[in-house]
Amino acid sequence: MAGNYPDPTTWRMALDRDGTAWLDVRDTGQVLDIGASSIAAMSNEGGGSYGPAELGVSGYLVLIFPEKRDVDAIFIAAQYSLSTIQYSLNTTNGVDGTWTTIPGPYTMGTLETAWRTGVMAETVLAVKALRFRLNGSSPWSWGVFSLHVWGEIAPAETPDRLVFWNAGTNTKMDPATLDWGDVPRSSSADRIVRVKNISPAKSAANVRVSFDILTDATSPAPSVPGQFTASYNGGAYLAQVNLGTLAPGAISGPITLRRVTPSNAQYGLFAPRVSAVADSWT
Repeated sequence: MAGNYPDPTTWRMALDRDGTAWLDVRDTGQVLDIGASSIAAMSNEGGGSYGPAELGVSGYLVLIFPEKRDVDAIFIAAQYSLSTIQYSLNTTNGVDGTWTTIPGPYTMGTLETAWRTGVMAETVLAVKALRFRLNGSSPWSWGVFSLHVWGEIAPAETPDRLVFWNAGTNTKMDPATLDWGDVPRSSSADRIVRVKNISPAKSAANVRVSFDILTDATSPAPSVPGQFTASYNGGAYLAQVNLGTLAPGAISGPITLRRVTPSNAQYGLFAPRVSAVADSWT
């Protein structure tokens, strides 16, 4: 169990950093890029929002993935009316292409904290984009507080990738392993993982494993983001560890992920995210 919540059964996508395009597509035909600060705010667990500055605006919030994705679940916390969720296998800009409605009913959260309990199980495969129909209500417009999507890159897409691997078995890691859930003050825990290069042909150079925590820089932002460190092959605990180069199909040595939460830690909603990134592929 992730503390008081059910374990996740699939991976939450890093939509703020994985190349996904976020668009505000208005009924007027206007298409706006959503800025990085608003994307980060909607991707975190504890605050922030995005919505048109103009009054009475209706339209779609659109996510266009850099490659096709298998989507398993969605959470959206929005103001006013979410009437439709649709997916496209072939859009290029969030407007063209064929769009198919995901059957409701939808569970729309009104608070960011509902992302643990208000997740909708919505399975669609090899999706290029999702869009969310949001209706303004004069003199107000729609707004989105949080938007999270769970799933994975479709099997035939992007073969040159790094994935987290189990430490004791030759299998891909269960998503629950990297979900710390809600934890008490004055506690600590370790998780042991490995990283596998699943590319059939390319080496991953200068592979680094690190934590990041999205916050909105306001209360209740975590007072101790540095409580998470990592150690590689029994080395020092650092904010980031370097695994060197992983050949095609290679699996790293053990990486210990450590959490040490002090007695004076501020209560907060934010979750850590662990990433494995290569500088280059050759």
